[in-house]
Amino acid sequence: MSLTPLICPIALKIFFIFKLKNGFFSNKIYKEGDKMINLTNVQYSYKKKKVLDVKELIINDGEKIAIMGLNGSGKTTLVELILNLRSKYKGTFKCDTDYIYNAVFQESSFHADISIKDIFYLYCKLYKIERNHDEYFKNFQLLEVENNQFKKISGGQQQKFKFLIALLNDPNFLVLDEISTSLDYEWRVKIIDIIYEYVFQNKNITLLLVSHNPEEIAKICERILILEKGQIIQDIKLLGNYEDKIKQIEQLVRKNV
Repeated sequence: MSLTPLICPIALKIFFIFKLKNGFFSNKIYKEGDKMINLTNVQYSYKKKKVLDVKELIINDGEKIAIMGLNGSGKTTLVELILNLRSKYKGTFKCDTDYIYNAVFQESSFHADISIKDIFYLYCKLYKIERNHDEYFKNFQLLEVENNQFKKISGGQQQKFKFLIALLNDPNFLVLDEISTSLDYEWRVKIIDIIYEYVFQNKNITLLLVSHNPEEIAKICERILILEKGQIIQDIKLLGNYEDKIKQIEQLVRKNV
């Protein structure tokens, strides 16, 4: 059975994000702190309206970066451009290393009419890995709905399942766009704990977290970008302990968001 009709174009695009760029990769071995992504004078327009205008953005290997901004500020557009899901841009975009990317977006990226268990094994086949769904589904409290179609499970269950799939192939560049949307408080805390454990067990993982939640950002991230009208108006290193970061983020939000 072909995988292509069962996994939507967005999901396939994510899997093949940089595989389609001939000669895009370097064979260098990168160390934590090396430049991973570099955007210079990058502009992106939609229906002749400029929605992104980045003078310079450097993402170093191993950084954990939060992206904040009001709705329509360009957060998702920036992330999609970095993931090569937006191609008609002006400027220079360089990625100097071959990484395993995965992403969780707010919108669904799975075929809605097959069971989540079947989707799980389709992704295992796509990634050429062997995994047992029982352990994953148990950890995310999805066993009771394993035979349900993706469209038939709740919004919170969909979020958990998308995050589960995002970790399935052990990515070392992870993009999370409003990961806690639709989750109740208990599972928001659990998901953030899982992310924290994952990224700090794998210190070289690079993380982009789009979020409005200071608690999420303070626990996981060390750098924060604030966007306004498509421009990065703040690029700040978060310093100190958790409480210090919370205060720093709240001050930035009051001033800029």
